[in-house]
Amino acid sequence: MRDFIQKSKDMYYVDKRPGQYDYFGEVFDFLERLSVIKNFASVNLHDIEEVLSLIEMESFVSGKALEQRFVRYVTDVVNHYTPKLQYDAVRKEPWKSDWFDRCFGARRVDNLYGHFVASLLNLEVVLGGSYPNNTVKARPHPSDTEYSVVTVNYDLVVEYLVEHLDVQLGPEGIRLGVAPELHHHAVRRMEGRVIALAYAKLHGSVEGMPIVPPTWNKTGRVDVADAWGQAHRSLSEANYVRVLGYSLPVTDTYVRYLLLSGLRGAKNLKGIDVVCKDDSGDVKRRYGQLFGELPGYRFKNGDIYDYLERGHDRSNIVVREANGLASAAAWKLEALHEEFMQPATIVLPA
Repeated sequence: MRDFIQKSKDMYYVDKRPGQYDYFGEVFDFLERLSVIKNFASVNLHDIEEVLSLIEMESFVSGKALEQRFVRYVTDVVNHYTPKLQYDAVRKEPWKSDWFDRCFGARRVDNLYGHFVASLLNLEVVLGGSYPNNTVKARPHPSDTEYSVVTVNYDLVVEYLVEHLDVQLGPEGIRLGVAPELHHHAVRRMEGRVIALAYAKLHGSVEGMPIVPPTWNKTGRVDVADAWGQAHRSLSEANYVRVLGYSLPVTDTYVRYLLLSGLRGAKNLKGIDVVCKDDSGDVKRRYGQLFGELPGYRFKNGDIYDYLERGHDRSNIVVREANGLASAAAWKLEALHEEFMQPATIVLPA
């Protein structure tokens, strides 16, 4: 999350209710005490990754675990800015013409991510039946492409969306889920009636896993070893790698070596694409140092929200099928990605 510390201050000074997040004051006092470092070194104490790296070093040399207040701080900020989906557990109203933009809830961003996650599971969302007794359901969409996800995010956005697809929109007789320990080639089917997404969370999670700060110290973290093993297998089996929104921070050196080690075993790797917002050029430089000599490497300075918007807008085309279903065209993710990666065309006046 960009501007993590500033967003946490907004929670504390602007948004909080009486008694809520009181311990944030202790965290901010600690950050203020860290500022003495700036007397003799260039340190960005507005960068949560750099701050956590400093705290991790102090914990390491003292032989103590990272203080729980910092883990709780990260968890509370992440949860505050990634709320659960807003949808009706039991829909009482018929679906209207805007169903494609509301089938993952009322918020635009949830629908952007929702249709993207559905495409990772090779699902499309269709409207069936006649008004006012119509229904919206997901169904498998034929594809020869399988996807695995490796993430450094703590939030539960993907889990929430897959749960929504399973419970609210799920194909009849098929269960949907995420599977952190799936082998890549088992992603699509488990016992024939389950579609699962291979999903590795390198830094843990705000629920069900410990938080692992994005710092230099990953040694001895057996609690996330399975996720790192899954990520390594997915990379070694990949034909294409797409990095979306990850800036490759200098503090997260272990991810750099995970990428190098995993891709070393990729026998049929054809390309690596990176899409990340990069106002300063630093992100492109870091990735260029890592992958710049690879013929199939491309970097796109772009916003992930714009990436999802383009995919959503290109797919929001309703086609009436012979069996009466009004089908929204499934995200053709490969074509949409390739379109986004193309350089902008500049037309000069004649």
